[in-house]
Amino acid sequence: MAELNHAQLTRMIWIDARLVGVGRINRSDLKQAFGISMQQAALDLRSYGALHPGRLAYSRREKCYLTAARSRPLFATGTRLSVTHAVAIVAEQRCALIADTTQGR
Repeated sequence: MAELNHAQLTRMIWIDARLVGVGRINRSDLKQAFGISMQQAALDLRSYGALHPGRLAYSRREKCYLTAARSRPLFATGTRLSVTHAVAIVAEQRCALIADTTQGR
């Protein structure tokens, strides 16, 4: 696998954090959190699966990836928490900018 750039690594860590915290993830979660396309989200999930084989288990019934039984996170707790916090702040700022733009500020 090619070396990940900063944005891709951030998304890999966020995926890991989401699997620990929520236990599930889908393309829409990535699209919403990062403002990326569904195609990019699919590539990111595929990349995460390649980085950490056996961590993702796709549920056809729920149409999402679940944390596979007995799998462990790829990244350290502090790293996952830092990235999750940073992504939340950026998402909040993005929403505020969109609101300002739509309100004519």
